[in-house]
Amino acid sequence: MKLIVCAKTNKVLGLNMCGEDSPEIVQGFAVAIKAGLTKADFDSTVGIHPTAAEEFVTMRTPSRKIREHPAAEGKAGHDVKAAAGV
Repeated sequence: MKLIVCAKTNKVLGLNMCGEDSPEIVQGFAVAIKAGLTKADFDSTVGIHPTAAEEFVTMRTPSRKIREHPAAEGKAGHDVKAAAGV
């Protein structure tokens, strides 16, 4: 399971899951993501126990933070590639 969150806005951008019943679980969370919920909204949600889906609302500690190169912030498309030297 993976929850993808914007470091600047705390908005949940997407999630990923592999396993039993994952299509139904991901579809349920798609509504929340489309509505623009933040990581704080997920954290304040009570998970249904025992289910695999409850893991998405109990992820408290980031496992990895990935940020764009500072020169690429605020730029789009070909400008990002040019700043990255691609």
